[in-house]
Amino acid sequence: MAQDTRIRFIVTLVLTALAALAVAPMENKPFFNDYKIRPGIDLEGGAELRVKFLYAEGETNIKERTAEAADIIRKRVEAKQLKEPRINQIGDDGVVIQLAGVDRQQLEEYKKLLLVGGKLELFETAPQDVQERYNQTKVADDGWKVIENPHPRRDAGYTAWGEKMLIRKQPILTGRSIVRSEPQSQLMPGTRDWYVTFELDAEGSKLFDEAATRLFSYRPPGMIAIMLDEKLNSAPTVQTNKFGGSGRITGIGGEGEAKNLSIILRSGKLPGKITLEQETFVGPTLGQDAIRRGKLASGITLSLAALFMLVYYRKAGLVAVVSLVLNLLFLMGIMAFANATMTLPGLAGIVLTVGMALDANILIYERMREEQQRGKTALQAYEAGHERAFSAIVDSNITTLLAAAVLYWFGTGPVQGFAVTLSIGILTTLFSVLFCARTFLKMMISAGTTEFKMMKLMAAPKLEYLRAARKFVTVSAILVAAGVAFVGVRGEKVLGMDFLGGSAVTFKVNEKTAIQAIRDRIRSVKGTDGNPRYPDAELQTITNPEAGPAGGASSETFQLRTGVTALGIDGLTTDQAMQRLKVDIQDALKDVISHEPFETMKPEQVSPNPRLFDGEDGRGGVGLILYVKAANDLEAIRKKISEGEAVKTTLSSDAKGNARVHLDELPGSAKGLRKLALTISKADAERDGITARLQDALQKTLKGDLAEDPFVAQDQLGSAVAKELRNSTVRAMIVSWVLMIIYIAFRFDSWKYGVSAVIALVHDSLITIAFIALAGALAPKSWGLSFEMGLTTMAAILTIIGYAINDKIVVFDRIRENLQLMKKESFTDVINASVNQTMSRTMLTGVMVWVAAIILYVLTMHTGGGIAEFSFPLIVGILAGTYSTIWIACPIVLWWYKGKRPDAA
Repeated sequence: MAQDTRIRFIVTLVLTALAALAVAPMENKPFFNDYKIRPGIDLEGGAELRVKFLYAEGETNIKERTAEAADIIRKRVEAKQLKEPRINQIGDDGVVIQLAGVDRQQLEEYKKLLLVGGKLELFETAPQDVQERYNQTKVADDGWKVIENPHPRRDAGYTAWGEKMLIRKQPILTGRSIVRSEPQSQLMPGTRDWYVTFELDAEGSKLFDEAATRLFSYRPPGMIAIMLDEKLNSAPTVQTNKFGGSGRITGIGGEGEAKNLSIILRSGKLPGKITLEQETFVGPTLGQDAIRRGKLASGITLSLAALFMLVYYRKAGLVAVVSLVLNLLFLMGIMAFANATMTLPGLAGIVLTVGMALDANILIYERMREEQQRGKTALQAYEAGHERAFSAIVDSNITTLLAAAVLYWFGTGPVQGFAVTLSIGILTTLFSVLFCARTFLKMMISAGTTEFKMMKLMAAPKLEYLRAARKFVTVSAILVAAGVAFVGVRGEKVLGMDFLGGSAVTFKVNEKTAIQAIRDRIRSVKGTDGNPRYPDAELQTITNPEAGPAGGASSETFQLRTGVTALGIDGLTTDQAMQRLKVDIQDALKDVISHEPFETMKPEQVSPNPRLFDGEDGRGGVGLILYVKAANDLEAIRKKISEGEAVKTTLSSDAKGNARVHLDELPGSAKGLRKLALTISKADAERDGITARLQDALQKTLKGDLAEDPFVAQDQLGSAVAKELRNSTVRAMIVSWVLMIIYIAFRFDSWKYGVSAVIALVHDSLITIAFIALAGALAPKSWGLSFEMGLTTMAAILTIIGYAINDKIVVFDRIRENLQLMKKESFTDVINASVNQTMSRTMLTGVMVWVAAIILYVLTMHTGGGIAEFSFPLIVGILAGTYSTIWIACPIVLWWYKGKRPDAA
């Protein structure tokens, strides 16, 4: 074995050992204890915080300001390296935050970060003579105001600044001028001193320097009061007349406080005072069946890919399988170092990313096959195969890496998480294929391999693809236009809970119950059409903070989320839909759940007896359905109501001076309760507001006898996909496409290739979205399938773009090569030949990834959790991407050059 190969093998072994140690599920790992992959909310659950903003009376645009606050909270959480938090606006002034895999101690740290307004202001302090005058008179001069000073100055020349300090009424600048902040530290005798540095924009820098010049001229030099949430943080002395747009905040408690303050300054201030309303721990959103099926699907796809490579490429296939395992191991190891969050759709995405990484191996092996068919030895085929495939592999991966970098820079939340996983996957793929696999192949040759035997399922075709190009492009244009129009017509029906929001209901049951039993019952609720009414229902267990993180298997408290209520289905308003949801929960769980004490009485439930009450008009009117504890005697309850003072003052009286009421027991009560129909007189029923007043009176009269309300909380959820997230994702895609055009133009000596590729990518994305909308409109609801656009669908479309650009680069690279080899053929012939020569690679890679997507979809389409929503777009997008390479990108390149051969790149 050559010295170079031996060194490469040792490097591979060392890196493999380090990656294995990083991902090993063991405690007290040497050097790696602080690094791990965090399971997401769907797999492990986490903590939930509900906060409310206290706006002043009369403030406007409250709902919009709260939406902005949710964006700020998201930035703070993500800056603390917890990716993919789940954040929804609730009502007009509330936000619910779910943090994956957070324990009691970590939750306290997040509260310190999130429950801070972040209002930063820098003020000029008063000169010494003005401060001393205030100390004597206790009256502030005009233009100055008094603040509490928790850090009185006692050093030489600054004794005048005691527990009260004067500052200008108007700040020099606010946190809005800060464009960057970082925590810093310096070693002091016996300790480490932490502070936060900040940089200002141009206007803030100018104002800061003007104030510094003025303060530096004072004797002693003046100070700048740094106020955070209207409390003095520190008051450093001005030591220069010019800061050059930067400064520092000192007097910070430690590293954690410095990091939090830096994050708060970068994210911006919240729009109002914030208060914590509730904190709990929640279980995973996925059931054990969904998790099991997701892992099973992932295992099957990997096994089939490995089996195919072993059968089709023999010895070389074994090397490919080993490199795939290493690729996955390196990927997981780096994600552990990055403390990345892993969700089940993310796991499926990684498996598919690894599947697509087979493309690089297939490219090399197909090139090696061509070289062996020309009579070259195994060593010569090995060298030539890697050399000829290198440019296609590097170009396609770097193009995708540029897109991932832009997505991370502009994106937030799941977009950033996707970009990180994609970037790591690209780097590990390049390393495992071009370094590790190459080393193993060279070792095989050194051990005596003289030929790499491979199967060949298809001969190189000789089709003239471009002959029908105009027809295909025309049909594609019509389909894209029709698809966009169809999505526009369906409107919000295309979107899921991530975009539209919905309802969240937290309820309690009478005893600890398995979450799967609750989930099955909720899914059994049928609508008027006989189909599941809440097919998107998502259930989590809830525990109180003292109990610690929720286990997820069983509980007495559950939270249900559904987007069905967002659209006002069946003509109901969102409030009416919420009420129906609560009734459906109680009906489905009536043997294990309590019931709300009151229910609306329907006219048909009123007794038809015309002499139900004494008097001229003895007819009954609509009253209330009430639920009381089963131990209560019916006659005792009737007596309490009719003789109760609160009820007597609310209703008219009979001849004995008691309230005119009639009580009947009804069937269908929940376990442990009695269901009663309380009928009042027709005259009382026709009075305005009688139902609400009667309900209040019964609450006072039957206190302790009424059923307990099982609904701990109910909220209307806002979109989890904030406006900024949508806008940033669109910006990121546009910028990434521009960078693709620039890079491809550089590599191919023409921007026309890049523009053609991007046009085809837009085609792939729009076709995929249109098919999702079409499937949602055509698939019967009885199938129980979900075809809604959500965060998972967004990740799938980004995956399709990454896959499709690889396909296009491979063909373009072969066109570039053939322009030099096929000197006499026309440009049309060169393109047709290039597509034919790469067709075996296209079919092998495409079919494997396509089959993987189908397996993922079939095994998970009824389990929920997002894998089906991830895999279905891939089924469509892989086909669209392959099609568009041949009949969109290639024809556009040909027509742009007007059919003439370009200069060879």
